Amino acid sequence: MMSVDRPWDEFVTLKNGKRALIKCFWGKQLSSAVIKARVLIEDSTGFGTIIGEIDGPVTQQEANETGLEMANNWYDRRSG
Repeated sequence: MMSVDRPWDEFVTLKNGKRALIKCFWGKQLSSAVIKARVLIEDSTGFGTIIGEIDGPVTQQEANETGLEMANNWYDRRSG
């Protein structure tokens, strides 16, 4: 059986300097499509707070960009 080398979860840096974690869930063995991604922000226990989900299929790059926007918006709503 051939395995696919898929990237690990990605950390993205937000405009406020904080980080978010984009956790991707992949499709079939040989697929490069992300079927779902969760956006998590850092809290007192690590990256344990899920602030949103992205439905696929999307590329990992699209998931990272969408997750970055979601996390920035999440922080903006709390500081406004």
